[in-house]
Amino acid sequence: MKMKRVSVTWEKTVAVTLYVPSDMDDKSIRRIAEDTADRIDSDGWEAEWDTILGRIEEEDVPDAECRVVSKQNRYGGTYEVAVEGSRLRRADVMVMGDDRDEVVNPPDATWWLVPAKEET
Repeated sequence: MKMKRVSVTWEKTVAVTLYVPSDMDDKSIRRIAEDTADRIDSDGWEAEWDTILGRIEEEDVPDAECRVVSKQNRYGGTYEVAVEGSRLRRADVMVMGDDRDEVVNPPDATWWLVPAKEET
C-alpha cells in the first residue's frame, strides 16, 4: 500500500529571559536550566508545543504489514495491534485518523488496513 512517511517531533517550549548574578558560572546556569526543564510538567507550567516536520517521503508498505491482530490484556479484555513485524507496530509510530483531523495510534484508524484474504 502506498503511504507517506513523515518524521514529526513535538517539543514544548517555555521562552524566558533569565537574569543571573554576573559571577555565576556557565556550568551552574546550564545545570539549573536542565533541572528546571525536568520539573516543568510536574509543576504545571503552561508550556507551548513546537511541531517540527522532517522530510515527507512516499513509502510502499507491504500488504502483509497492513493488518491488525487481537491481543488479550491481563484483565481478560482484548485490544488490537498491528501484526508482528509491521513497521506500524512500533511504539513511536502513529497514523492519521480516518477523518484526517487527528493523529492516532494505528489500531484507532482503518484507512491503512488491508482486508484479510478469504480462504477458498
